[in-house]
Amino acid sequence: DVILMDMQMPEMDGIQATKAIRAEEAATSHVPIVAMTANALESDRQLCLEAGMDDYISKPVEKTELLRIISRWTGRREALPAEDAPDGEKSAAPAAADTSIFNLEAALERYEGDREVLAEIVKSFIDETPSCIKEIRAGIDSGDSEPVRRAAHSLKGGAAYISAERLSCASAKVEHAARSGDLDAAADLLTRLEEELTKLRDATTELLK
Repeated sequence: DVILMDMQMPEMDGIQATKAIRAEEAATSHVPIVAMTANALESDRQLCLEAGMDDYISKPVEKTELLRIISRWTGRREALPAEDAPDGEKSAAPAAADTSIFNLEAALERYEGDREVLAEIVKSFIDETPSCIKEIRAGIDSGDSEPVRRAAHSLKGGAAYISAERLSCASAKVEHAARSGDLDAAADLLTRLEEELTKLRDATTELLK
C-alpha cells in the first residue's frame, strides 16, 4: 500500500532505491513512497521528491503523524488517530522540543506509557553506544570521515527516539563536521558527545533498575 523508505541504508540508500523502484514501475501501478529521515532540511526534502518519492516524514517519527501519512496515501480513514476521525476533536498542538538530558515524560508518551518497553529500548541504545564511539574514533584516527558520519548519524537518531535531546544535538554536530570533512572539529566535538552520554547514563539509572 505504501513504502516507508529509510534514507540511510548500506549498499543502496533511499534515493537510489526509490529511483530503482520507479524505473521498474513503468508498466505497473504507482506505489507511494514516503521518505523517513533525520535530516529535516528543505533541501533534503526536495532531493527526496525529485527522486520520485511522494512524501517526507522526519525522525524521530511520531505515531500520530505516521498515521496521518498512511491515511493520506492509502485513503484508509481508519488509519487516522481518533482525534482526526470525522466530527472528532483535534488534539492540542505538540509541545516544543525538550532539550534536557533525558525527558522521561516525552519518552514514555512516544512508547504509549509502556515503561518496560522504554527501559528495554534505552538499555539497548546505551549498550550499543560504545561501538559507535569506537567507530567514530577509528574514523578520526584514520582520516576517514564516512564511518564518523555514519556512527554519529546513528547516535543522533537513537538519542532522539528516547528523548535524549542534548546527546542527539551533540551527535548531530559531529555528523555535520564529518559531512564537511572537518575531522579536527569532529574530534573536538566528540569530547562533548561523550560528556552528554555519561550524563544520559546517570539520568536513566532509575529507569533501568
